Amino acid sequence: MKVLQAIHSYKPYLPYFEDKYKVNQEEITFDELKSLLLKDRFYASHLLDPVLNDTESGFYTMWDYPLFQEKWAESKGWKETDAKKILFAQIEEFQPDVFYNFSPARFESSEINAGVPDQVLKICWSAAPGILNEVFSLYKTRLTNLPSDIQPLAEAGFRSDLFQPAHDPMMDQIKKQTKKEIDVFFYGQYAPAHFKVRNKIIDRLIDYKLQSKFKIELALLYTSRYKDRYLLSRPYRLRKLFHSRKLIHPSSKVVENSASQVYGLDLYKKIASSRIVFNAAVDFSGNYKVNMRNFESLGLGAHLISDDGIYPEHFEKEKHFSVYKSFDHFVEIAEYMLKNESKSREIAAAGNNMITKKYSKEKQWLQFQKIVEKVS
Repeated sequence: MKVLQAIHSYKPYLPYFEDKYKVNQEEITFDELKSLLLKDRFYASHLLDPVLNDTESGFYTMWDYPLFQEKWAESKGWKETDAKKILFAQIEEFQPDVFYNFSPARFESSEINAGVPDQVLKICWSAAPGILNEVFSLYKTRLTNLPSDIQPLAEAGFRSDLFQPAHDPMMDQIKKQTKKEIDVFFYGQYAPAHFKVRNKIIDRLIDYKLQSKFKIELALLYTSRYKDRYLLSRPYRLRKLFHSRKLIHPSSKVVENSASQVYGLDLYKKIASSRIVFNAAVDFSGNYKVNMRNFESLGLGAHLISDDGIYPEHFEKEKHFSVYKSFDHFVEIAEYMLKNESKSREIAAAGNNMITKKYSKEKQWLQFQKIVEKVS
């Protein structure tokens, strides 16, 4: 079975990636750029085995990364800059059995119907809120790792199947090569939408960092928001010349206590160097705790301490990871584990053993093939 997997870019990642690998936009080829992207492991847990390993049966594209797509067009002697046209041309040339789209909300039905041949089975991934049913109805099934997304076909108007990320084998190598230097680490978004509850917990973590003797690091991704202040005493046409800007999100305390966000292999190394990874789920997932830190932390040998709730199959609380019921409870657990490192290492090792066996790339690919067979 041939599958073309189209993922979308993450705006903060692209300049980070190009700077890290000193990408020469004029000279680099499509194959060289693809090799670097796959090497850096961005989104690797979601990439299907033949795609991640760049085999003849898998085609990888970051469809809205302009440089990447234009380099593909250039390799075909084609001067084209429209990302969607290039994607549909890649589908036409590769002739996949399955088009696996990670950006369903960014395509109109007319674009999918015109750009993807009828004989190509269409599957999408989405666990984000607020997407209209009509988007998913274009696909044979919508894959998600959030159980509350799985609704009866008759009720939702489209099919959904539960599908989890997988353990990236590269994590095993990183874990072996990295020393534990950080006591507690948290990474992720600090944004007003979907993270209001978690932001308050992160604020508590920063306060704890400031008074704790432990080495605590945060790598937060946020967009600074400002409010302009104008001097109303000045004439209207001159007010813009006499104004100041006040930071309203995030607070200065958050800015001062967060390192820059890291991605790809650099994130792998940071997690592997951490004794404990702190976790708090996104607000909209409710009692289901399904974010990527579950898989990344366990896969890289850190001891995950996460908010209590319902976890994916095979995740056993207090055996593979620890759970807290309040921030004060987290502090209690973390301090105990940092003083009793053998117990913490035991839990981390059990979690790592579970994730490598139960969530391997091979098992993820087999499950994907079974889903394809069901919906064909």
